[in-house]
Amino acid sequence: MSSFCTSSSPHACYVDATAANVIQQVVEASQFTPEDFRYLHIRNRLPIAKDSTAVGFQYFRYGIGGGEKVTYYLMELFRKQGRHVVLYIDERVESEEELALPEGVSCKLVPLEPSERVAFWANEIETEKLCCVVYGTWLSPRAPLDCLAIQTSGAAFVFETHGTATCLFDFPNNKESWDNLLRCAYAADLMVCLSESDRLFWETYNANVRCVLNPLDPHIDEPLTSEEKAPHYDVVFCGRLHTQDKRPDEALRVFAAARKRLPSIRMAFVGDGPAHEKLELLSKELGVGN
Repeated sequence: MSSFCTSSSPHACYVDATAANVIQQVVEASQFTPEDFRYLHIRNRLPIAKDSTAVGFQYFRYGIGGGEKVTYYLMELFRKQGRHVVLYIDERVESEEELALPEGVSCKLVPLEPSERVAFWANEIETEKLCCVVYGTWLSPRAPLDCLAIQTSGAAFVFETHGTATCLFDFPNNKESWDNLLRCAYAADLMVCLSESDRLFWETYNANVRCVLNPLDPHIDEPLTSEEKAPHYDVVFCGRLHTQDKRPDEALRVFAAARKRLPSIRMAFVGDGPAHEKLELLSKELGVGN
């Protein structure tokens, strides 16, 4: 147990938000075991100020991935509601492959050193008048630190999962990721997930879980400009072709198995990535290359 756990009671683990050494406390407490996070309390937690109506969004980098696009549309929705919005990132994209920001949204780089990071969040919440931070990098090792830093500074921590909880079971030996996720699940003011099955899973760890749908690209309802009739596909995989993150190879194997019973079905992959050539070879090995 941490030095902040002052008795044998599990409820004695705390961080004092008004202590002179609160930065040190937050850094140390971010390494608590998930079980200690379960009983962690922030003493003298600063209330959200009445004039704090701005919303912060966090994503580790702002490139052209699906998570970034979801972040873009969410920021745009809040801007249309008249909210001040700030995007926080851990690293810059070293290419031109970067989404534009919605009008009126600024982007700031968060320092990586833990103590500087805690101080940064405290300053941002005060100066930008943030009522909450929607935290999108749900698999980040820095998430527990950011969670406590944001909460002790007087804002709510909204933990936004961009994938399904089943990914945890694909990597059963990845204890560090499990621990970081559980820390944030226990401590978050609100968890957001994308399916009812995920909501039921995360309610094991947090009483305040909401299932929402990702916002859609507004252009999706626009009519097709081409007069050509689009080809028909029964199965479509949309996403980055990366075997570890997106598992398109598993989708291809499932399709190949299904096609043995339904020989007329077709499949299309929409996207690109490092596994492109590997998938083409695998499709031939599975007998569905055509």
